[in-house]
Parts: sequence; structure tokens; C-alpha cells
Amino acid sequence: MRNTKFMNKIKKILIFTVAVAFSFKGYSQAEISSNMSVGATLLQLMVITATKAEMNFGTIRHTDQGAATVVIGATAASMALSEIRTFSAIGSNDGTANTAGDFSNLNSDEAARAVYQIQGSPTHSYSITLSATTVDLTRELGSGETAGTSTQTMTVNAFKAFVNNNNDDAATGTTIDFSSNAQNIISGGMSKKNESFIGESTLSFGATLNIGAGQRGGKYSVTDGITVSINYE
Repeated sequence: MRNTKFMNKIKKILIFTVAVAFSFKGYSQAEISSNMSVGATLLQLMVITATKAEMNFGTIRHTDQGAATVVIGATAASMALSEIRTFSAIGSNDGTANTAGDFSNLNSDEAARAVYQIQGSPTHSYSITLSATTVDLTRELGSGETAGTSTQTMTVNAFKAFVNNNNDDAATGTTIDFSSNAQNIISGGMSKKNESFIGESTLSFGATLNIGAGQRGGKYSVTDGITVSINYE
């Protein structure tokens, strides 16, 4: 009799346990979901190509012994020689000895700004960086000359660049100054080339040549020039 009562108690406990176990199933959370968005932005490889890699101040008639400057303008709107370079304190005191337009027989080394074509993703900000903001030109030795008596230098500084987008006219663009900073950022990026996914701009450089008092005549050049770099921001 006792065993029967005992067994009945165990059955009740088991039934209660099973009922409790099943009662928890009613509180489990239903499965929820959310969509995962997947995307990527691939920037076009930036490319810089030299249209004219050499900046040249040309042949300069320095008819007195005073210090002077010659400026190559950066704006690419005109390639006319009289508009590429300007003079300060060159020639006689009234400035008439070497004014713009008087360049007969002076163009063996023709004055020219440095010009590059750059390409990349349109409208994405990029930086233009120069490896230096000043460079020294050294006089090349003539036949029979020695370095001890003939080596002289002239400094080129105040570099400026003119950035012209592919779709703009030649006079429209942004002038940037490298006088105090070797890096400048173009926040607007390049415009699209022919409505393609590629952006394109023209980058032209100018600078100032500093002629010292009593500067020795001759051809001046630089062995290692300035590196022009572009990169995305």
C-alpha cells in the first residue's frame, strides 16, 4: 500500500516536471532577421604624365650687375613667351633693356613652364606635393674652366601651380602656392573626362628665378630636380 502511494507521488512529481518543462517552450523568442548591405568604393589609379617636364627660364639678357628676378607664370591660358615670364630689375634702371617682347636671338633655350596631365577618380579630393620648395641651379663649366673660379648658383623658389580641369576653358582653374608649404590639397577633385568614370586635369608650374648681384654669365642647370607627386586624400 505504501509502495502504491509512493509511486503515485513520484508520478505526480514527474507529471508536474514535464508540465513545467513544456511550459517554458511557450516563452522562446521567434527568429528575427535583418538584411546586410555590401558595397565598395574603388578609386581609379592616379596617373601623372609629363607634357613638358622641364621648366626653363630661357636666355636672359642681364645687362647690369644688380640683383634681379625672372618669374615664370603658372597659368596655362597662354603659351606666348611674353606672357610666360616677367622681369624685375633686369637691364637698365628704367627697365627698357629687356622688356617683354624683345626676345630676338634669345630663344636658344626657350622659356617654358612645366606642364603635366593627371588622371584619377572624378570629384575625389587629392593632394599635390613637391619634394622641395627651393632648388639651386649650378653654372655649367665651360671649356678650360675649373670649379674653383666658375661655380656659381642661382636659387629658384616661390613655386606656383595652376590646376585646370579637363572640361574648363584654359583660363579657368585654381592657382596654388608652394612658397611655404610643399603640399596642397585640391578638395574638389577632377572633373570627368568625356562623361566617363575617369577624371582629368592639367597641372602647370611656374616659379621665380633669383639672379644675384654680379652673377656670372653661363648656362645654369640642376642635376636632381623636384619630384611632383599626387595622391588621394
